[in-house]
Amino acid sequence: AMLADLTPDMTDRSAALALYGFCNSTTAMFAQLVAIGILRFELRSYTFAWPFLIAVLALDMVYCQRAITETLVVKDHMAGVTLRRKLHNIVTAPIFLATSTPFIKWSIIGSVIGGIAGSGMGPCMNAFTMTAYGWRAGDAQLYTWPARPLDLTLMVLAPFTIGWLSSPTAFLIGVVCSQILGFLRIFCPFSWVFFVMGSYVGPFLRIPGASAAGFTSSLVAPEKQATFNAVGHLIGNVCTSISTYLYSSPLLFRPEATGWAATKPFIICWASGLVSLSISLRFSLPLVLEGWRQKP
Repeated sequence: AMLADLTPDMTDRSAALALYGFCNSTTAMFAQLVAIGILRFELRSYTFAWPFLIAVLALDMVYCQRAITETLVVKDHMAGVTLRRKLHNIVTAPIFLATSTPFIKWSIIGSVIGGIAGSGMGPCMNAFTMTAYGWRAGDAQLYTWPARPLDLTLMVLAPFTIGWLSSPTAFLIGVVCSQILGFLRIFCPFSWVFFVMGSYVGPFLRIPGASAAGFTSSLVAPEKQATFNAVGHLIGNVCTSISTYLYSSPLLFRPEATGWAATKPFIICWASGLVSLSISLRFSLPLVLEGWRQKP
């Protein structure tokens, strides 16, 4: 939201969001190496990791509080508002936001459906590789780690591709290609190739993603950017927790399952992605068609 405030131009905004993603990819690349090293010890308990993470997050909060200033201009009518009124606005703002525009409403619905039915697959994949392929703890991270530098390289190149495609078109290409990868992942129980393939093909979606990021942020008013992103993070965290529980339960994940019986969770995940795709097409396809009509 703060990057959107500082970059009113669509091209600059896409580049700024791409740079933000570059920083995330850089830290994730080194973090995965640390994870591989820790998992190789095959410890009985990883409890020590949580206090360390809490300490890092606490330091990060202190840094953000001191180093980052507000980028959104405070309006005059907010001056002198009481603390009680501010707390009331914090509680009610997400509710009003969810019904403010069709894009926001359908985006939230799509996030809930796709999150509950699909986001829990990732945390369960490590256990899946150990039961399906006989891999050791840390092997999944080790075999997919080379995709991190690839992702980082494409992240650097992605801003230079902004303008090749219109933002709505890039967004549409991104979501469709994601569903194709999700379909191929259904065949993971038959071969480890389908598991690894998604990690190495997925980074190429950074190219349309650079333009798509600016497109989605442009559909939300500047004063609603922070609330929209906060609601998105809240939905993502809650849905991931619910989804992880479902996919790690015997209801969906059965270690003894083989063949097509083992594809059940992958099919459910892909089907939920199709629902999210149809919702995305509801607001993106008309904009894509409008952009094509305006071309000479």
